[in-house]
Parts: sequence; C-alpha cells; structure tokens
Amino acid sequence: METVAKMKRASIDTLIESSEREVKIDHEWFSLRYRYRSYIPSVTQSLLQRGFLVWQKNGQKSYLALTEKGRAFLASKKTEFKIKKEKWDNKWRIIIFDITEGKRFRRDRLREQLKTLKFVNLQKSVWLTPYSCEELVSLLRQDIKIGRSLIYLVTERFEGDIWLRKHFKLL
Repeated sequence: METVAKMKRASIDTLIESSEREVKIDHEWFSLRYRYRSYIPSVTQSLLQRGFLVWQKNGQKSYLALTEKGRAFLASKKTEFKIKKEKWDNKWRIIIFDITEGKRFRRDRLREQLKTLKFVNLQKSVWLTPYSCEELVSLLRQDIKIGRSLIYLVTERFEGDIWLRKHFKLL
C-alpha cells in the first residue's frame, strides 16, 4: 500500500515538474485554471478521495481519469445562463467586479461565464453587453457566491462606444 502511495505521489510530482507556471485542465464544458503548481497535489488528492478521479494504468504510464461519479458531479454543477437578445434600448450594461486573490476560482469562473454569455471584456474586471441582464447578474452572484464584489451598471452612453456598437451589430 505504501508503494502505491509513493507511485501516486511520484506521478503527481512528475505532472507538476513537467508543467509550466500555469496548468489548464479542460473538459468539454468545464474549464478551470490553476496558476500555481502547489494547488495540483491537494486538489488531485481531494478529487481522488471523493471518488471523482481514479488512477488508471496504460502500460508503463499512469494517468488520472474522470469517474462516472465525477462526470455526474460536473454535470450537476454546470449552470447555463442565457441572455435574451431583444431590440436594443440604447443602454449599455456594465459589470464591474473586485474579487480577491483568495477567491481566484470564483473570479475565473465568473470570467468564463461572461465570455460564454458574449460579454465584451473592456478591462480585466470590467465587462459589457447591450442586452438587459439584471436577473442574470443576480443569479450569477448567487451561483458563484460573490455577493457585493460585483457591481451592475446601466448607462446610456460613454466615450468611444462606436466600436462596441459595431461589434454587437447595433449600427
């Protein structure tokens, strides 16, 4: 048993050593970034203990695979949000957020959701859309658990919005 634990630890160490500063784990609709390699062993161990991942062997190589339980868990956590694209009312909806480094996972998840919803990124934590989405913002706050860290603004115009009108085909 101790030998198996050492093999698993060695495989995780190999994964960490072979990676660069940023590691990205992709699964069809699940994207998660760990910018610091120190997260990988603890997250991997937690997922193994919870039964979401298993070690599999293919000849000389060992690798981690997603279990059915892991697939079911990811499917249950997948929340699809959609914005109704109605006739534009000449107002811009702007989302501004300030989420601390300690909640990086939530910040990255919010950014992924905003990209999926076709918001335009003006700055790292400033996103914009021409479509009404107040209810959606409330749902995002609850789903990602970010509360007051997100501000929702509605404005009629701002300097230099012509390129955005072209981007959203509003001209």
